[in-house]
Amino acid sequence: MEEINVLVVDEHILVRRAIVGILNKETNVIVKVCGDKSKCEKMVQNENPDVILFDIESSKSDGYSIFNTLRVRFPKLPIVVISSRSENGARSALYALRNGAVNVLTTPKNNNALLLSGCHLEKRLPLIIKGAAQTISRNTVDRWLVEKTTRKQKDAEEKKQRRNIREGSVKLVVIGGDMGGPKALNTILKDLPSDFPVPIVAVQHFPKFYTHALAQKLRKNSKLSVCEAVDGAELMPGTVWLAPGGHHCEIQQNGNRSFLKVHRGPRENESRPSIDVLFRSAARIHGSRVMGVILSGNGSDGLAGAKVIQDKGGVILVQDPGSAMVDDLPLSVIREGEIDNYYPAEQIANELVKHIAMTRKSKKTASFYNYNLYKREPEYFKSV
Repeated sequence: MEEINVLVVDEHILVRRAIVGILNKETNVIVKVCGDKSKCEKMVQNENPDVILFDIESSKSDGYSIFNTLRVRFPKLPIVVISSRSENGARSALYALRNGAVNVLTTPKNNNALLLSGCHLEKRLPLIIKGAAQTISRNTVDRWLVEKTTRKQKDAEEKKQRRNIREGSVKLVVIGGDMGGPKALNTILKDLPSDFPVPIVAVQHFPKFYTHALAQKLRKNSKLSVCEAVDGAELMPGTVWLAPGGHHCEIQQNGNRSFLKVHRGPRENESRPSIDVLFRSAARIHGSRVMGVILSGNGSDGLAGAKVIQDKGGVILVQDPGSAMVDDLPLSVIREGEIDNYYPAEQIANELVKHIAMTRKSKKTASFYNYNLYKREPEYFKSV
């Protein structure tokens, strides 16, 4: 396994010690530290790290300015920002993600609490470093490899056509992503029309505070109403619900009414919210009338859920691994044949609209004007 050189840039000694202590247990990781952000640019030049862990929040120096300088001077260098689990931390992290950071490592609001959060960091940190290192070669995905891994997918598609199990119009779109997912999700939602005729529920591996801030940012760029999911919310066309950090989000039904169940069940695939939990529940309720979308990410959360949707006759689209910030999750789903096709993030919205229009044979996409009746303003969701 190739060595990964990591530079930790953080002014807090407790944070540096906690991160170094965990990464030193990894046999293929070499760690250097920098406690003065104003000197980190020179240190990057001298040490040539593969990944930077950078504290975006700061009281002593301008973290945003230094972050932007690093992005300009070293555009191909993956930066994982360190940010607290707080509203201010969420705003800082989302700023960094919009401007080129590959992921976020969250720490307690009070750095002294790091002594009690070692287990959380030990689970998350090595995976984050591995995923960040993978982004270095994200633009060199072997196209032959991608085509080769779709053999199972083509066999599964032919099998489905023979069984003829896809009936009726699409009732729900579910989306799951991990590292690099927020950028792809924003691209998809901003390109969907305001009269998109089915509800959308999405999972992004983010902690508390971060999903609320992400929903606000997505809402500003989308023609749809985007909000953090709340327990009992009814699924309506023209709405996008984002699973809240630290909570699973499932689909339930009472008569003809589909609604959300938000709860703190056990983690799945080391994740809460979990993509698998959402996808399984969607397939259980709506069967072949579900469209699932897998975005950029690391790990395996979403693989089992995609299989359940396909087994029920639903449709799975995957972000093209070549366009994904981290291709691990998209490639895993493709290799297992649990997809119908893969596209760049910029094309997925168009494919969703085309497929839903196709399943509603008597209608054209442009004629879905009546669904505007269900579009809600953000104030509506505050009272749900």
